[in-house]
Amino acid sequence: ELARALTTEPRVLLCDEPLAGVDPTGAQRIGRILRTRAEAGMAVLVADHRVSEALSFCDRVVLLLDGRVEVTCGPAEFLEHPAVRRRYLG
Repeated sequence: ELARALTTEPRVLLCDEPLAGVDPTGAQRIGRILRTRAEAGMAVLVADHRVSEALSFCDRVVLLLDGRVEVTCGPAEFLEHPAVRRRYLG
């Protein structure tokens, strides 16, 4: 699906769970592909539950809780943010 989407050379790429069902090596490859495209100027938005893998290739992280934006920060701050620790990480 990702390859098919990229063949159209979009300016914006929306990825819903691109790491779902993918082994760790494949997740790293997908992360590198998305990072490369973002560095080339493509806007890339990823929604995924595999937080540790997604944090490795994202510039900004948004945590949605109860239908609203709870946290917006960089990946380094995300896991240390009080709201993330309280509501998401338990």
